[in-house]
Amino acid sequence: MDDSDDFPQLAHVGVHPDVLAKQGERFDALLSSLGWSEPVDLPAAAPHEGWRVLRRDGGAVLLGAPADSAAATWSIANLPAEPMRGGQASVHPDVFPLRPSRRERRGGLVLRWPETMLTDPDIDELVIDIVNEGDARWHPTGDDFHVAGTVSRQGVTAGGVSFGYVGRPDAAFALDPGEYARVRVNIGSADWNDFQAGRYEVHAWLVSLGLRTAAPLPIDLDAALIERQRARHAPRRPPPVPRDHLDERRQMLRAMIATQTDAETILRIVADAASDEAARRSIGEALGCSETAADAVLAMQLRRFRRGSAESIARELDELEQHIEGLGV
Repeated sequence: MDDSDDFPQLAHVGVHPDVLAKQGERFDALLSSLGWSEPVDLPAAAPHEGWRVLRRDGGAVLLGAPADSAAATWSIANLPAEPMRGGQASVHPDVFPLRPSRRERRGGLVLRWPETMLTDPDIDELVIDIVNEGDARWHPTGDDFHVAGTVSRQGVTAGGVSFGYVGRPDAAFALDPGEYARVRVNIGSADWNDFQAGRYEVHAWLVSLGLRTAAPLPIDLDAALIERQRARHAPRRPPPVPRDHLDERRQMLRAMIATQTDAETILRIVADAASDEAARRSIGEALGCSETAADAVLAMQLRRFRRGSAESIARELDELEQHIEGLGV
């Protein structure tokens, strides 16, 4: 079976039925078997028993456990791929319903290009109809009506369709047999610099249900339209970070590294201080740093004293130093 289409889903992840049917084990025991030594707090709604590995993806691990006796809802936890580099394990505070597979959920629905698109397509105003061709009313099961699209040369196999959402996705609603919902097709970030005038095709995909168009939409793109798209989709550079902000960040990182080097002195200062303000002032005097940097030191969590965290801060400081040097101001 295709796990993206035929497996039941938790959140947006397909999970093999055999994994869902496993007995599972205690959360802490499973973490230990996976080589995770740090404690991870469970939310009040999360069970302690029944945990198992749902999926592995590039070293990251998704864990889950049924949150009710019928296994209709599940708790989910994530373990990062590189925990020694400061990655944090997390347990989602909410529970997720176990949903049928996408193939089951989209039963009866088709994507159909309306006549207005077939006769006069407009790349900036593309719409498509989500039609219920089944014999029964279709109900959404945690899905939406976001349709993504991609543009390719006519006769060329289309690449992947963008998952990116622009604004809030269209809400899904029930459709009786023969009814339809007309929604916008959101074209992904195509590389318009590679386009030349000619005949193209638009392929569309109802993302949450994995439903594709049976046939692409033919469309002619001329040079002027392609140029407008290039200008519209040109990447925007973020505004530069002000130099004083960079200097402040550098001072904060230096203060944090100094604290990790001589934690005993800083802890004594904090313990002897009568208030946060007094502690902040004394830290600033001891480290020769600004009030903002001293406040960052005062707010440091214990996990910041792990070796991996210290190395991470040192790397960030080194990169920042190089960036500031490169500015030449």
